[in-house]
Amino acid sequence: MIYKYKKYTEGSHSGLSLDIAGEGARYLGNIAGWDYAYLPEEVSQDERLQATIVSLSDTEKVELRKQQFVLAQKSYARLHIEHDVGDIYDLMADAMKMIEFTLVLASRFAGDAWGTNPIDPAKKEEFMARNKAFLDAVDAGEVTMRGDFDDMDVVMHKMFERVSKINTIVRDKYLGELTEVGL
Repeated sequence: MIYKYKKYTEGSHSGLSLDIAGEGARYLGNIAGWDYAYLPEEVSQDERLQATIVSLSDTEKVELRKQQFVLAQKSYARLHIEHDVGDIYDLMADAMKMIEFTLVLASRFAGDAWGTNPIDPAKKEEFMARNKAFLDAVDAGEVTMRGDFDDMDVVMHKMFERVSKINTIVRDKYLGELTEVGL
């Protein structure tokens, strides 16, 4: 559960300071003077903290995702990926292979469907075997798919936003600038 609260510091010379308390507490960030923390279970808090359990709005979630806890968790996950899977260059090479495979497959299917380039029966068998092997692995739970644990509508929306932002930057800050100077 998420607690919204204000850290309390007594104004005396002793400087008594109170923060959210509870086993497993994780500080998430601050929005407009309010601190947010995650606690795995409800824990009574000192009333001077003005702590309340809240449901985060989408806007609050976006704001907290930009702050230190989430950035640290993302960095930690990236280190694990690099150690256990491969560095960014390995992942990029794998992504390029997947893009190439998907592009060839889509182009072959389009050519076959439109009659412009019918798929050779031997190639069709090869694609069918790869497709079956992949789907069998998915069905057997041998492949962890992002859609198994994440809301793919949200993931797709985020990807579309990123692609759109990248294209806008390329248009405005790269190609637009080159066009303006005649290059």
